[in-house]
Amino acid sequence: MGISTTARRHLMPFLQKHSRLKNSALNCDYLLSMLRQSLGTHYSSMIKLKPRTLGLSLISSCSQRCLGCNYGRDYLPGKMISLDIVKGILSDAKALGFWNVVFSGGEPLLHPDLSKMIEHATNLELPILIITNGTLLKEKIDDLYSAGARRISMGFYGTGRQYDRYVQRDGMYLRLTKSMDHLRGRYGTEIVFGMHWLLSRLTCNSEALENAWDFAVKYKINRFDINPVHYAAPYLNKGPEGKLQFRPEDRAGIISIIREVIELKNRYPSIIGHSLMGLRSIPDWLIMKPGMNVPCDRYMMVRVRPDGAVQLCPAQDPLGNLNQNRLKDILFGDKHKAAIIDCLQLNCSNCPYGFDSRIQKHWPSRRFYGREEFEFNEGTEN
Repeated sequence: MGISTTARRHLMPFLQKHSRLKNSALNCDYLLSMLRQSLGTHYSSMIKLKPRTLGLSLISSCSQRCLGCNYGRDYLPGKMISLDIVKGILSDAKALGFWNVVFSGGEPLLHPDLSKMIEHATNLELPILIITNGTLLKEKIDDLYSAGARRISMGFYGTGRQYDRYVQRDGMYLRLTKSMDHLRGRYGTEIVFGMHWLLSRLTCNSEALENAWDFAVKYKINRFDINPVHYAAPYLNKGPEGKLQFRPEDRAGIISIIREVIELKNRYPSIIGHSLMGLRSIPDWLIMKPGMNVPCDRYMMVRVRPDGAVQLCPAQDPLGNLNQNRLKDILFGDKHKAAIIDCLQLNCSNCPYGFDSRIQKHWPSRRFYGREEFEFNEGTEN
């Protein structure tokens, strides 16, 4: 385990209670990462093979049929990681010094052994986050809480009928609100809850943002993030007739919404999770798409698919498969190093995933979007 990992685990409980110190520590970490990443783009030996976050996509099944998602249909149908394999992954992750474990799907709450997995991670003192659509929490939260779950996040696609139309399931928004009523009524603010608001052509308007924010306020959401729509990952698509994706003529509308988000950021800096420079970059990510020449930092994570394949990110080829080898035997070899170089050099579809941290670690972008006198480019070209 590296010194930085040990130090972080001792310091984070203290820093969580002192936001200014925490922000300063995170800023120092970004600056060090920026230096390492800038050098690593040209000198691969500067990048250390020390991933921080382990993402476990446990199951391909889902209770929804979102317009822009292929989970539960065309993407790895019927696949699910077993409890024994996950226990091995978590034990290896602890030994290798991972900082966070993220359980996702499909819909992870459909996995019959999720609570046992959480319990194992908790016993190993591994911080965990569950990413869910939230609609099953009323039935599942007691078991998850007993197992040690304290951090949950969900995708958010609108309110009322807009939500149901996007997930293509009637009554799902009502089910979501009942789950949130139950969760907050039973556990109060003991559970840290985040939401990722999907910014697409369907939600790029003031009414949709206001409704999402009202939901966040009502349910005491701890962190409100923007999730820019994209289709680079194999489990995503452009939506029917491409209607989710932005076009050059949409730039002014995107800028208008981002300005509203920035106003919220100024009023509620601890809830809007993105940095100011990250928010300013969103219109360019959505219009320029792969044209954003900002090195990816997904080498800081490892992702496991429902079929056991291990990747840095969904757009890359697998490094190996956990049905044949342990995680500790798959990582840190030549394939892992080659995947990191591809990441840095954008030998991929270059999606906006992790856009905020990427902007903060890329000196030219940090200098451009971080200017005090920054002004949005209102035209259709960047």
